[in-house]
Amino acid sequence: MTTHAVTEAPPPQFQVITLVGNLTADPVLKQLDDDRRVCNLRVAVNDQKNQPPMFIDVATFGAQADAC
Repeated sequence: MTTHAVTEAPPPQFQVITLVGNLTADPVLKQLDDDRRVCNLRVAVNDQKNQPPMFIDVATFGAQADAC
């Protein structure tokens, strides 16, 4: 008889990023077909002097989209 050890899957890991910058326009809240909401926005981030800003597109869903 062979015995196999059962191991649990590792807990999910969340990646977090914090962006400090300026919105380039008003956030746009849209209703998707399956009764979900999405909020699209663009943030201009400039972390170094004498460098052009990075424009980062962000999409939020669910409660975060409703908070936009």
